[in-house]
Amino acid sequence: GRSVIADPDNFDLNRLQLTYKMGDTTFTVGRQYINHGDQRFIGAIGWRQNDQTFDAATVTTTALDGFNLTYSYVNQVNRIFGTQAPATGLERWHGDVHLFRADYTKFSFGTVSAFAYLMDFDNAAFFSTNTYGLELKGSADNVAGLNKINYITTLAMQRDTGANPGNYEEYYIRGQVDTKFGDFKTGLGFERMTSDGTRSFIFPVGTNHKFGGYADAFLTTPAAGLRDYYAFVGTTCPLGIKHTLGYHHFSTDEGNNYLGFEIDYVGKKKLTENMSVLVKLAHLEGHGAQSSIERGSIQLDYSF
Repeated sequence: GRSVIADPDNFDLNRLQLTYKMGDTTFTVGRQYINHGDQRFIGAIGWRQNDQTFDAATVTTTALDGFNLTYSYVNQVNRIFGTQAPATGLERWHGDVHLFRADYTKFSFGTVSAFAYLMDFDNAAFFSTNTYGLELKGSADNVAGLNKINYITTLAMQRDTGANPGNYEEYYIRGQVDTKFGDFKTGLGFERMTSDGTRSFIFPVGTNHKFGGYADAFLTTPAAGLRDYYAFVGTTCPLGIKHTLGYHHFSTDEGNNYLGFEIDYVGKKKLTENMSVLVKLAHLEGHGAQSSIERGSIQLDYSF
């Protein structure tokens, strides 16, 4: 009857890799981090006690002018729940995973990225998916009297594959803009994960905690899909504390049923040259089938 804190006792080899660089091309083999873009689709989930790592071979090259190309073959995903997870499917996912991403940086309006993430898992069939997408990220100056506007938009399509018990084709749409007013940074955006009522667009190996609210109610997309309209504002106070306040409005994609709203707060303070503290607070006021959630965390970071 209590909330799950998904950090069981764990002792594991977190990272062991060999890297070789030849000109503009880098080869990496072994247990490694793989982060694509802002980690919406592929990420290391680097905020919990245990990271998500990949047993993989990766090739990255900038040999073509304007292009950043990367390909990874993954045969095991080592998940954040560690070796003492209550089910083997939570510890590691085995299978054949191909991760392609191409970023082109020479457009004046921003960077255009194309990606294909082909995941066929032996022991996590529900998450066996093929995802294809395009993303545009950039900025524009002197728009509507503002000095600078940053923007990102993403379109993706996902289908079942392998032994996935579903038979579906769903879509993901994201748009976000942000800007600065003096010492304040503010922005707004939306995400939509479509659904046919039984299956929805999902993010099997993304850093999902970064998205959809820090109450973590939607780490896995609901079967009815999700629409998330959000806004945020942030600044730094005289004490050197960086504050960010966020708001989310949630509803299902199928039926557009209201799920509630969430208020998030993040505060970060640098204590020394090497140490900082981070506080996160979240309140989800659930509606209908969605229960209310309150969650908080304190994190101490030391870098060297």
